[in-house]
Amino acid sequence: MKIIALTRYSRKGASSRMRFHIFFEELRKKGFDIEEKNLLDDEYLENIYSENKIDLVYILKRYLRRFLTLFKFYKYDLIWLEKELFPKSPATFERLLSILGAKMVVDFDDAVFHNYDQIESNYSLKLLLKNKIDVVMRTSSLVLCGNSYIAKRANDAGAKNICIIPTVVDLERYQVKYSDNERIIIGWIGTPITDHSLDLIIPALEELSLKFDFSLKLIGTNRTLNNIHTINIPWSEEKEASNIESIDIGIMPLKNLPMEKGKCGYKLLQYMASGKPVIGSSVGVNKDIIKDGVNGFLAKEHQDWVDKLEILIEDKQKRLSLGREGRKLVERKYELNSAFKLLAGEFKKLKEQS
Repeated sequence: MKIIALTRYSRKGASSRMRFHIFFEELRKKGFDIEEKNLLDDEYLENIYSENKIDLVYILKRYLRRFLTLFKFYKYDLIWLEKELFPKSPATFERLLSILGAKMVVDFDDAVFHNYDQIESNYSLKLLLKNKIDVVMRTSSLVLCGNSYIAKRANDAGAKNICIIPTVVDLERYQVKYSDNERIIIGWIGTPITDHSLDLIIPALEELSLKFDFSLKLIGTNRTLNNIHTINIPWSEEKEASNIESIDIGIMPLKNLPMEKGKCGYKLLQYMASGKPVIGSSVGVNKDIIKDGVNGFLAKEHQDWVDKLEILIEDKQKRLSLGREGRKLVERKYELNSAFKLLAGEFKKLKEQS
């Protein structure tokens, strides 16, 4: 079976890496012929993370490159698309591929539809694109969804074939290592684009810093917080797991907004895979992953963050017990092999329908 994977980013982009690249090797071993064409490369991500202005000529070149790729669609049994063909433009080519009989599988690991239907600053753009992702979902042969929130949108959009495949962890990369740090380390992993979520818990961290001596390790951003001892670690795929293994507590704050409800909780799963206790905002898929008090803690408001972080800072046994249960959950529900089998099975079904 010959598949072209039209990813959004190179391997450096988390969504492309964890929804596509993570499966490529095993798919090829099983006889799938996978060719990848990313829309945006490392240069784009580096500029975004550095807050540099993106050159319009660069974007046009990348769009043209993808446009030319579409002329070869007939060479493939399946088009495996990340989110959409051309961001911020109508679903014209998704419609056209459907009319021409192309089998297209579209994958969503977040609520990208809210990038359009929640636009506040440009009413004309919102009017033009608010239903775009619904069209993409409806015209695809299969919609892969990272969680039930996205799947519900696909169902409401009229998608004819929907499968929930959660974002998963390659457990071979994550070892359970119990830290023996002199100073408790609270950890967060993300990018400069997503570090705004930390604003939610700054007051709680500042309050706790008056009572406890701890560090905040931020993996993937250079942001520092006033009055908090901050350790900044650049992200790299090679050291990602070992950096998480060095923390004592993993956090995933999220604002209670529509876009956040589509997140797939990958941070939580990384922490849990390393046997770390977690605290996450009681938003979206976090509520599915965390069983409060069993494999982590959920936090709805400021005082929850204060109280539950305090418990974990003071109680090593609680950290160990929550961490063990978190690892068990990942082994049971969020490990790579089970997701791979589900994905490969869906691809084979589409092939048989040809």
